[in-house]
Amino acid sequence: MADRVTFRYGNFVELAPEIDAADLVAMDRVVCCFGDVDALVGLAAERTRRRLAITLPPEWRLFRFGIWVGNTWYRLTRSEYRAYVHPHERVVAAARGAGLAPVAATTVGMWRLLVFERPVLSVDSP
Repeated sequence: MADRVTFRYGNFVELAPEIDAADLVAMDRVVCCFGDVDALVGLAAERTRRRLAITLPPEWRLFRFGIWVGNTWYRLTRSEYRAYVHPHERVVAAARGAGLAPVAATTVGMWRLLVFERPVLSVDSP
């Protein structure tokens, strides 16, 4: 299958216009590392032909505090990296905005897994 795989390195939001659609798009621990959740999830969902899976950190207060502590450290050490706990409903809204429907949600360890699908229109669909 190596001849069917292409690797692209860089900022997905900037590269998105050059990236073809895929049947399955998986974003494992990616959303929490990107500030513009609407652009990231929206563009990924637009390039999803069938199914999109996203893992997100929990929205727990303690976890948010940990992210705040980490981001304070990054600022003090002059690192550009920041972590985010985006509201899950915002991620869902971005995927829905690109025509995907939520079909599953579960917890994997402490991470939240959201799965979306593009509705399949039948011949009888209006």
